[in-house]
Amino acid sequence: MSGGTQRKRIGEFMMEKGLIHKDWIGPILEHAKANGLRFGEAAVALGYVTEKELRQILLQPFGNQKVFHLDPNFIPSVTADLVPLDAMVRLGIIPLGFKNEFHWFRTRQRLNLGVLNENRREVLDWAGANLRNVKAFKTFQVLPDEFLQTLELCYGIERSSLLDLGPEQIDVNLALYLQLERRKGPRSAQPERK
Repeated sequence: MSGGTQRKRIGEFMMEKGLIHKDWIGPILEHAKANGLRFGEAAVALGYVTEKELRQILLQPFGNQKVFHLDPNFIPSVTADLVPLDAMVRLGIIPLGFKNEFHWFRTRQRLNLGVLNENRREVLDWAGANLRNVKAFKTFQVLPDEFLQTLELCYGIERSSLLDLGPEQIDVNLALYLQLERRKGPRSAQPERK
């Protein structure tokens, strides 16, 4: 999926939530392209949304997808090494474990995958091509904060080490979330505005 397609989806989602008007998408995209920013960053820079509103949008899945709440304490060791670390970060994918499912009077194992963007087709394409012993997959939307926490606790990947990765090395949603988090500082240190 190209960056342009991702920007359109985030913009449409922001429109659905009533944060921006459809007439604002063009200027936001132009500003993003001219200044090398992502859609959300450009919307903040132009003053259409606040960083707090953008953070809330990024914590929500796009559309009406159900969110899988990721708990690093329950990542099975049997699937922990299925996906290389660079692919996890690049694709925004994390193996959640196997589940037995019944299909036409037979049992088969399905690999559950946590993904930052369920609409990103290349995730399943990559899984099908690189996990040849796995015959079935199911994806679950996970939140960026929980994804990062799992990378830190289960795989030893620090958030700070991800900030210097190039756009081809890190998932778009993850990169944008990290940039917002870096600007904002630790969330616990920020007072709640009313």
